[in-house]
Amino acid sequence: MKDIESISESFRALDEYLRGYKEKMEPMNDGPMEFWIKEMTLAIESMFERFCPFHVGDRVQLTKAPEMNCGNPGWHHCQHFLIKAAPGVVRRRTYHDGQFCFYVVFANESWIDSEGAINPVPPGQRSSFLFGENMLRPAR
Repeated sequence: MKDIESISESFRALDEYLRGYKEKMEPMNDGPMEFWIKEMTLAIESMFERFCPFHVGDRVQLTKAPEMNCGNPGWHHCQHFLIKAAPGVVRRRTYHDGQFCFYVVFANESWIDSEGAINPVPPGQRSSFLFGENMLRPAR
């Protein structure tokens, strides 16, 4: 019986919290909240348009091969094509931990079969690899 009482008490406390939250937020719902959300969206878009070094669709190259033993254990099978100057295209961009980051699809993505033959991955099946801005430069 004590468990049911504890659960009921928890739900009453949650309901009280949500009612209090709603009362505090209602004055903001008529305009200021919407205004600030729009302002924050514009600020983020402006940051990407003014300061981000690459845009979706830009051709880029790796500045160096990524370290395969440093947090990227799943990339070992990619070390033959994730090399310095590997060409790719930016498919998505984001911001993380103080830098712009980019999801890049590489033109030379391939896999090595059991006989050692390199097999290209078809364009529609290529993976996106996430790199920080310090790992990329415009393609030459």
